[in-house]
Amino acid sequence: MALDAITHQQSTFTRRDLARFAYRQSDGIDQFNEVTGAMGRAPDLVELGKDGRGEDRFTTRQMIEAEQRLHRAAGMMAERERHAVKDADRNAALVRAEERGLVLSGEQSDALAHITGTRDLGIVVGYAGTGKGAMLGVPREAWEAAGLEVRGVALSGIAAENLESGSGITSRTIASLGHGWG
Repeated sequence: MALDAITHQQSTFTRRDLARFAYRQSDGIDQFNEVTGAMGRAPDLVELGKDGRGEDRFTTRQMIEAEQRLHRAAGMMAERERHAVKDADRNAALVRAEERGLVLSGEQSDALAHITGTRDLGIVVGYAGTGKGAMLGVPREAWEAAGLEVRGVALSGIAAENLESGSGITSRTIASLGHGWG
């Protein structure tokens, strides 16, 4: 249960994250030691290796399975061409964004063209704080103008919240979406 709770917030974690969770959930040192020990011995715990700061990084089998399912689905989507956006819808969304004070950079404009092109899947990668969420509000408007329903999904709850607040795209975790389908 603890690993599931942690991966609802982040897809990978450190020993410090495990200890922080155990500390918040424990009533005393004995229970803390019991909880951290149980998490460390959990059969679903997967060690990923050291991160950029030299800390051991972990995830769960369920998170890896979710990522693998997402990868397979993405491969199929990348081959389909059913959600193209008309230039008029994209340009109208850009004008509305500029009226709100959002002027896209060159890279953001390239990303917009890429994800509203002919393929059903376009991927945007960027560092935190580079304007991905704000930029995604523009294609959301274009997709909605084209009559499409726009939904966001993310591996973690924090990522889903950030996507929704930055873009206005109603977002959930992959696990939550799968549970709802179930």
